[in-house]
Amino acid sequence: MIEIILNWIDLAWLPIAFLAVGKKNRVKSVLFALSCIFMLRLQVELMHEIGFDAGILTFIQWPALYKGMAIYGFFMSMFFGLSAVSKNTDPYVFMGASISIFFLSFCISSVVMVL
Repeated sequence: MIEIILNWIDLAWLPIAFLAVGKKNRVKSVLFALSCIFMLRLQVELMHEIGFDAGILTFIQWPALYKGMAIYGFFMSMFFGLSAVSKNTDPYVFMGASISIFFLSFCISSVVMVL
């Protein structure tokens, strides 16, 4: 039972994504959280399929899922924290920021999953 909860604990970001931002950016915020969760699952599946569940270099002994949750969790908390402070952000700026932070978190989590 605890493994099921730990495997899907990152879904707790969805209500945070909905409530932390202004009304005009809620859909984009939830889509950002869903895309981060989906990309994390794809990266973990890739690491599992190539046979390196704890990383290729195994400097960090955590499973790839926990490494990814730590990285994506840090970037999502940073993004939603900044979004909560600036609720009246222009939708185009908000979209650009969400895409930039998504790619940044993807690249850094890829590097950390290799470790």
